[in-house]
Amino acid sequence: MISNIWSQEFRFQSPTNAERFNWLVGAYLQNRQFDVDQQQVEYTREGAAFFGIPTIRFGDTVAEYDQDTLAAFGQIDFVPIDPLTLTVGLRYEYSRDDLERRDTAETFSGIVTTSGELDDSIDGDALLPRFAVTYRLNPNVAVYGSVTRGYRPVTLNYTIADASLNDVRQESSWNYEIGVKSSLLDDRLTFSLAGFINEIDDYQVLLPNAQGFFTDITNAQVRVVGFEAEARAIPLEGLELIAGFGFADAEYTDYSNPSTGESFDGNKLTYAPEYTFNLAAQYRSPGGFFSRLELQGLGTYFFDDANTLEQDPFVLVNARIGYEFDNSGVYLFANNLFDQEYFTAAFAPFGTPRANYGDRRVVGIQFQTRF
Repeated sequence: MISNIWSQEFRFQSPTNAERFNWLVGAYLQNRQFDVDQQQVEYTREGAAFFGIPTIRFGDTVAEYDQDTLAAFGQIDFVPIDPLTLTVGLRYEYSRDDLERRDTAETFSGIVTTSGELDDSIDGDALLPRFAVTYRLNPNVAVYGSVTRGYRPVTLNYTIADASLNDVRQESSWNYEIGVKSSLLDDRLTFSLAGFINEIDDYQVLLPNAQGFFTDITNAQVRVVGFEAEARAIPLEGLELIAGFGFADAEYTDYSNPSTGESFDGNKLTYAPEYTFNLAAQYRSPGGFFSRLELQGLGTYFFDDANTLEQDPFVLVNARIGYEFDNSGVYLFANNLFDQEYFTAAFAPFGTPRANYGDRRVVGIQFQTRF
């Protein structure tokens, strides 16, 4: 696949010293072009005979895919009284996808046939409002709430020759969040806590093919409920302690596989850990010495919509030590220090489970510089 992406954004905003009223307006343009030449499979004569296509040597999908996105946006922040900030924003986005695709097959005798030709286009637009309220309880503590509209544009399945399954509806969501942010002891202690609910309509789900690879997209209804907490402390000069925890219950509320008809209502989303956490301690001395030790943990997550392929909870430990100069540094690092075994992907081609391992222990030296 060869892709080209061009994008441009324009912004105009109020002076940074404005006190009661701040505004922002802008526009965004993007064009993405994909040239796909995807050889689906190549057979030996014995393999082709086994699959019942004894004359076919290989099959190929060729596609030209063009995506255009146009958007205009604006936001206003108003401070009616000193502790209170009201925010209203609006974004309009239009997208269009154009697709030309075909399948080709070549026999062992060199004869090429073409099928599955499609010339299709789809477009869609959305108005995306945002409302937020922030109230400062004191100069160091603020509470907030927000309601935003999310959006993922329409798209096309270039791997599908069936025009009735080609279009993928746009994804939209209402996202609700409340939280508190604090900065205490002259910024030596910060803490934030947020709870959220995301109601997602026509969530765009990746569908695997018979070999277990994600090739197509369909739509589902999804609900995500969770919270996130983060704390950061500087107990001593140069020493920083960091902790974070997140929980998310992400499940399908209405979803059936369009090919098999199997219902996955109530199942968990793929690649969505039930919880995540991180703990870290790092130290920088005035003389340039640097060290950092961190733990990264993930809860149970699933690799398939049926929730049969599962990764159990695991923890990774990373360490780094080095010396820093004004604009550069040299470090000795170890990622996955205790060589934890875990999977980053799993699938079941033809009913036989297969998996990809995550990176095992990696030890190295890094030199970093800034210009």
